[in-house]
Amino acid sequence: MARPYSIVVHLDAPLQEGSVDVSAGVQFNRVALPAADHLIDEEWNARLRKIEESMKKLALFNKTKFRLHAAEVVGEGAAKRCAMKLGITDYQSCIGTNNRIGDVKAALPQPHSDGALDAVLSQALGVEALVMTNDDHVVLFKRSVHVAELPGWYCCPGGHAEPSAVLTKHEHMLHGSAQENAAVHDVLAGELSQLAGDAAKELFASITEEVVAEVGVQAGDVRNLGLKAIIKSDLTRKPDAIFMVLVDKSAEEVDTLFRTQKAAEEYEVDGPLLFLPVRDVKASLANPTPTGVLAKYNITPPSMACLELCL
Repeated sequence: MARPYSIVVHLDAPLQEGSVDVSAGVQFNRVALPAADHLIDEEWNARLRKIEESMKKLALFNKTKFRLHAAEVVGEGAAKRCAMKLGITDYQSCIGTNNRIGDVKAALPQPHSDGALDAVLSQALGVEALVMTNDDHVVLFKRSVHVAELPGWYCCPGGHAEPSAVLTKHEHMLHGSAQENAAVHDVLAGELSQLAGDAAKELFASITEEVVAEVGVQAGDVRNLGLKAIIKSDLTRKPDAIFMVLVDKSAEEVDTLFRTQKAAEEYEVDGPLLFLPVRDVKASLANPTPTGVLAKYNITPPSMACLELCL
């Protein structure tokens, strides 16, 4: 079965924060595509109108995100490291480019390379984790109907690292239009170039925060084993950093915590958590069949990467 993602970086063993090097700057920001940049504002405004018409207590906020320009493995053996080049983008740009990738492709000169396409996409770098309990279960959940991409599909805990945790100038500078925000991205990327080491720390901290928020466990029960891979979804080319995380609780204990505490990310999570025995997942990956445990669920590309590249 073909993978629903492409691999940018795949590590034999997960790397800790000290083995991840980040360089940052304006040169790693998105390149404007005048023929399609109107899509960013159009898609955003359409989603805002949909929320207003729904009469539900929902919200859509534009926030800064790290933009992945490139990543590679450098060194050998114990000296192996992951080098990332990061710029700044925002959620609005991601919705209007990666989630409208067909329109963006059509606006580019034909034919074009994947590199030319990636240059004009937001490429907001997500974080996602294979989360395992201490009794060898993988934790997934069903995505809410309110999320922008693949509502109703199953996924591993994840989200995005927040540049606002690193930068002194952040969300309040985003004015609304794509053109105005692009200028803000340049200002923020300039600041990020002086704080690249803090960006690596935020990438690792953010995945722990996402697991706590979405699963309902305490931070003290979460152990981040490290960065295992970086992938791009075949659907949108959006990149995700894949981590391995252990939770020092059984599946039953995690389920109880989730149900009683109601995880903070209710907007994104639909229904109870899904616990799959690691042995069953491995068997389904090794021999995919219509009756295998994974065949019962639609699983997002980054989450399939978590399962296939971490187990």
